This record gives sequence, C-alpha cells and structure tokens, in this order.
Amino acid sequence: MKTVFVLLNGQIKRRNFILYWFSSISVFFCNSSHQQTSHYMKSQRLIGILFILMAGKGVPAQSIEGVWKGTSSCQIKSSPCRDEIVVYHISKDSTGKSYEVIANKMVEGKEEHMGTLNFTYDDKQKVFVSVDSARNARWDFKLTGNAMKGTLMYKGDLYRLVDVKKEN
Repeated sequence: MKTVFVLLNGQIKRRNFILYWFSSISVFFCNSSHQQTSHYMKSQRLIGILFILMAGKGVPAQSIEGVWKGTSSCQIKSSPCRDEIVVYHISKDSTGKSYEVIANKMVEGKEEHMGTLNFTYDDKQKVFVSVDSARNARWDFKLTGNAMKGTLMYKGDLYRLVDVKKEN
C-alpha cells in the first residue's frame, strides 16, 4: 500500500489515499511499512475507491446534438461558392450511431435549406466527419466545448472554412 504525505496549512499528515493535487494541498506517494489500524485502512481504501469511481466519470462529453450557428467562408473566390452565415441542425440518426446534419444558410434573415449530410463522430479525437465519395467531398470538424471549426475539402482543394458555435 502507498502512504501519502499531505502538506496542509503547514502541517504534514500521513494518509493512505490516491495521488491528487488541489489548490492548497500538495501530495506525493512514498513507500511505507507503517502499520495503521484496520478500521482506518478500510475507511481510506473506501475513500480511494470512491475517488477513483468519481474521477472515472469525468465531465460528460459535449453533446453535438442541437443548433449550431456561425460562418462558412469560401476559400476559392473564383468558384460559385460565397461566404455565408450558416445554421446546422444536428441530431442522431435513427441508428443512433451517426448524426444527421440539416445545413441551412441565412438569406434575408431566414434559414434557407442547403442540404442534409450524415456525419460520424470520434469522441476520443473530438472529430466530426462526413465523406461524400460520389462528389469527392469531405467535411471535417474539430469539436472544442461549444464550438466547432471545420473544413470542406472538395476535389482535393480547401473549399470552405467553417466556424460555428452551439446555440442551445
């Protein structure tokens, strides 16, 4: 078992616990053969197990589902592409394994439908991707909190840069 020495308010306390760091507490592990009462050790083990279980839960993953609004900037000025204010309505599809994105643009203050795309999401990398092989197009978005930044690659060229934020 590991013994932890806790420096708190200038006093060193010996505890059986898990490595942690809080604002005013510095803790480090060191080996110890110091015997403590069975009751104390059991309570410390329980606290350690509870701490591990709570830490394992972490912060819930950011939900992609919802309304996202922002800009879509054209990168090939000689194309029919134009800079737009976009609104994406994102929901899980019927399988629950991928997402449906209803992509709209704002025209005279109203949403105008542009199309619907299917995306997959990699929670570990926080990447949201849609590939359209028939059109040689790929959408890639990186999720950071309530913001997504992305690109549209079309026929091997960077066609659009997209920057959206979650509204709800």
